Amino acid sequence: MKQNKDRKKNIYQKFHWKLTLFATVVTGCILVGATLLCLSLSERELERNQYISFLNNVNTTLSHMENQAVVSHQWLSRLEASCQFMIQIYDNGTPLYYQQLHHSGGELSVMEKASALAREEHGMDIFAAPSSDKLLHHVEYAMEDAGVTYYASAATLPMEKGYLGILLLHSTENLQKDMQKQRLIFLLADLGAVTVLFLFFWFFTGRLIRPLMESRARQTRFISAASHELRAPLTVIMSALSALETASGNDRQRFIAMMQSEGKRMSRLIEDMLFLAGSDARSWRFSMEETELDTLILDVFEKYETAAAKTKRQLTVRLPEQELPPCLCDPQRITQVLSILIDNALSYTPEDSRITLSLSASEHQFLLNVSDNGPGIPDENKEKVFERFYRAEDSRTGKEHFGLGLCIAREIVEAHGGRIQVTDNVPQGAVFSIMLPDT
Repeated sequence: MKQNKDRKKNIYQKFHWKLTLFATVVTGCILVGATLLCLSLSERELERNQYISFLNNVNTTLSHMENQAVVSHQWLSRLEASCQFMIQIYDNGTPLYYQQLHHSGGELSVMEKASALAREEHGMDIFAAPSSDKLLHHVEYAMEDAGVTYYASAATLPMEKGYLGILLLHSTENLQKDMQKQRLIFLLADLGAVTVLFLFFWFFTGRLIRPLMESRARQTRFISAASHELRAPLTVIMSALSALETASGNDRQRFIAMMQSEGKRMSRLIEDMLFLAGSDARSWRFSMEETELDTLILDVFEKYETAAAKTKRQLTVRLPEQELPPCLCDPQRITQVLSILIDNALSYTPEDSRITLSLSASEHQFLLNVSDNGPGIPDENKEKVFERFYRAEDSRTGKEHFGLGLCIAREIVEAHGGRIQVTDNVPQGAVFSIMLPDT
């Protein structure tokens, strides 16, 4: 039995893990997809803004040089620092001393490649005189060297004494570093989000599965208890049938009566089980109508008054003096609940006990009580008595009771939107209270 319980628990644990992983993977894929899309759009916008800024700086620089007769080293240094340019200028094909003074060998090599690319692929030779002696000509393009992308502008500017060949080069290395940092931030954010999603789905799916596990556990207990309850009358019937084969006369009648009694007992048990199955499937149908509860209680009282007298119990009724408004309920179902409570009181209280039915009302609810002065119910069992097939060791051991009555009573009352509870009576005994809403 324990191994079977552990196996079922492991099945739910595996299902919990799989459901959590599935939900995390699906939402994680959606999150990663959205992140990649946002990252792509963001990087594209950064590159676009960088290129537009480069073009604006190129136009400003060339316009300034076009209107300036002398280009100083100081101005070139400030321009390179502010625009992040590498500048190469040729005066009638002769390089200025500036680039050799301020640029490293690697930078000069990159600029040589850029000028060669402008000449070979874009038709702009900064070492040759322009075809027009009045107009500024320039082209912009992109190139890569050693994994770094450069924006380049090659121009020829006619001057009074010849021309200037100009090469402006802008490295996107800083942009690439910023984009790498952004990717790392997005990656860490996604990892954190997936971790949070996993934890969320772990607890969320756990809460979803818990009712299933509890329902399965209740179902297992229900089947086990029902099998146990059905086994007893079946055993008696089978034994009586076996004895009936050799019995004669009065013995045969006794065995037949025994089988009929156990058959009726099985029938009651099956009816109760079907009733609870209907509750679980939410297939109950109620005939709700305006009901005078004082009349209903009097009918129940008259129904059990004789039975109480035969078992030497005193059954009394206490009704309010003022007239109560009608209650919207199913009178047959509420009668069934009261019958269950009175039947239990008659079964579990000693002779000469007093059982009282009472009715009262407050502003928002009706209160129906069935009280007795019997042995009462211990505090630790007050909630358990409403469980299916529950029996306390000392009192709930009657052969005619299966431990389903109070569970059925609670299902009916809760289906009416009410509550049922048991409390201690004074000085002893138990009070079962039914609270129905005043709608």
